[in-house]
Amino acid sequence: MMSNKRKILFLQLVFLLAHFFLIFIMLKPYIGIDVQYNNGQITISNIYDNDGWARYTNLTIGDTILEVDNTNVTTFNTLFKHNNCFVHGSSIKIIRNNEIQYIQAPSDSLKDTFQEIIIPSIFSLTVFILTLFIYQQNSKVAFYLTGFLLSVSLSFFASTESGRGDFISNIIVSVFFPLGSLFLAHFIRMLLIEKGIKINWQLFFRINGFICLAIISSKLLTLFFNNDLDAFNTILVLSYFCFNICFSILLLIYFYLATKGSHHEVFLKWLILIHVCAFVPFIFLHAVPFIFRLPYIQDDLAAFTLFIIPIGYTYIVLTNRLIDINFILKQIPYYVFLTFIPTLILTIFVISERFYSGNIILYFIILFLAILTINIVTLFLKERLDFQLKDSLLYHQSFFSKNLNEFSQKLASVMKEDDLENLLLHQIKETLDPKVLLLIRINYKTTEYQCFDFMQNNAESILADSIKLKLRNNHSDILIDHPNYLGIQLYEHHHIGTYIWLSKKRNNTTFNLHEKMWLINIVKYVRLVYENLNIVKNIIATIENRDTTNHQSSNTLTRFLLQLSEQERKRLASDLHDSALQDQTIWYQKLDQLIQNSNTLQKEDLETLNKIKNGLLDVIKQIRDTCSELRPNFLLNTNFTASLEDLCKKKQAKASFSLRYEFQLSNYANNHNLTVSIYRVLQELLTNAEKHSNATLVSIEMWEDNHFIFLDYRDNGVGMDKISEQYNEDHIGLIGIKERIHILDGEIEFITELTQGLQILITIPR
Repeated sequence: MMSNKRKILFLQLVFLLAHFFLIFIMLKPYIGIDVQYNNGQITISNIYDNDGWARYTNLTIGDTILEVDNTNVTTFNTLFKHNNCFVHGSSIKIIRNNEIQYIQAPSDSLKDTFQEIIIPSIFSLTVFILTLFIYQQNSKVAFYLTGFLLSVSLSFFASTESGRGDFISNIIVSVFFPLGSLFLAHFIRMLLIEKGIKINWQLFFRINGFICLAIISSKLLTLFFNNDLDAFNTILVLSYFCFNICFSILLLIYFYLATKGSHHEVFLKWLILIHVCAFVPFIFLHAVPFIFRLPYIQDDLAAFTLFIIPIGYTYIVLTNRLIDINFILKQIPYYVFLTFIPTLILTIFVISERFYSGNIILYFIILFLAILTINIVTLFLKERLDFQLKDSLLYHQSFFSKNLNEFSQKLASVMKEDDLENLLLHQIKETLDPKVLLLIRINYKTTEYQCFDFMQNNAESILADSIKLKLRNNHSDILIDHPNYLGIQLYEHHHIGTYIWLSKKRNNTTFNLHEKMWLINIVKYVRLVYENLNIVKNIIATIENRDTTNHQSSNTLTRFLLQLSEQERKRLASDLHDSALQDQTIWYQKLDQLIQNSNTLQKEDLETLNKIKNGLLDVIKQIRDTCSELRPNFLLNTNFTASLEDLCKKKQAKASFSLRYEFQLSNYANNHNLTVSIYRVLQELLTNAEKHSNATLVSIEMWEDNHFIFLDYRDNGVGMDKISEQYNEDHIGLIGIKERIHILDGEIEFITELTQGLQILITIPR
């Protein structure tokens, strides 16, 4: 049994020989006449109005043909009455009214002949070159694809001459036209099997092969013996061809529906699209109307869409990637909707005689202005439609917009660079589903790189030297676009560039425009968050490294930290109140209800439950006090002085010292920063006195004049040796007080000695 490569070579040899023979025939000009035999003479019975060179001469119906290209026509057997001598030729010798005339083909007919050869030759040459690449694969898929492409090419090349009645061309079309459709059915079957899609219809394909052989034999017999079944067999050949094409399309649709949602979905869509675009025009504009005796266009015109076949199928077989057809199919309805009316108007302009004045320049100007105006209006309409109908017509764009919004919400919880990168990689994997997803760091100075493989592939083998070189020479943040992959720089810091690198999608499709734009936009989000994380990191480093006692920090930094602290206090108080406190209260009420309604419990159990209830009540009170300290009442727009007095009352209830206080202040409801700072200063003074002073008496007095607010704190505690500017645990609270007073442009003075107590005088501008 021959190998697949030898079979392909045999088909290519037959293809070349048949084409050389056809070109030899087609180089002779086509005459364009029908003839009939009368008493041993051959006369012209018809002259075609739209084909051949006879229509440009004085040949008439009834002329007797003596010679074609100096060859006596009576020497040919009637079996071959449609042979080459009656179809092609550059000269005819006729007799008319007993007068012999020589008719030469006009020079224009040679141009027509050349044009008739060019397009089929381009098609055939393209097919043959592609089969040379397919030949290297040495598989059944390659053999059937080669057979299909070469058969279709031969049929297309011979179709014009076959329609003109050339005997050899009719033989070629009769053999290779049905054979090509059979090759196609087998190619689809083997390609699906190669892709892992099971299809067990071997008996059907064998029967199909026998039917093909029978149809070819029947058609050849009618050609040789010229019987009345020729028309029937022509219809049979066309019907068989249409059956195989429609069967292939239905087979693909069936398996597309059966495997929808898998990685084969896009691949099967591509096969269906190629079939439909290549064959539907031929079937419904030529074959079906011809079969049912309806008006039809010529086969050579209808077959122009066959150019899709060699390009489409070879693209699938030779490449490992596919253009994202889902993206294309989703865009087509929108563009059809958008361009239908402008196209209709332009068509009316072009075909209407009303706008044509006879002056070609004036007509050009009118047409140019009309097209320009229509395009401008269409662009304005597009902007309007994009805004109003984006969810229905532009689902793809809407999906990516929502995706970006969801991602931006997730970014709010990111606090570290590693978390940011992991979040991005997960989002890319879920949205784009690439085969390979890498995070690459490159040191531009040492040209070393680190590769983190998110998809658990062999990253070292994926990163070719050319890719490494491309990344090392790239310092821009634009998209690195390639049919097989996408790359983009996330950020660059201290000569280290961080890149995202991803291959084509798992369904072998390339990235479409919207996916590329999504990747660019999501990286912009990540860059912004990364910059903010770096700013926060630098601020923290500054705080950690600064000398907190010998150098005064900047007002901006201190204010930022204090505001951040207040926000965290507020958030924590809200979380405690809305979650823990509410849950504790509910359980307390249930426990109390259980105790009140229980008559079966023993006395000891009731006492235990009451202790638990009282303990739970204490916990609730402690949580409420904590919430109150974290978020004081004055933040809820209560009276400022009342909030300070409430703070002192609560502290007195827990402290071991006596607390005297007096506040003579206005209500500073409109100055939030001032009230918060004074409240926190007083809170810290009382906390510090409770923890460190060992005092028995603490007094606080606050008053104001037209320009300043004064605070006088005194206690009879242990005092201090001096207020050193050293940073230690005992001074953390005092340092916080100094920072708050500093950002208010106030002054603070410490008066103290060991065992002599402590006095703090604070002056704050109003």
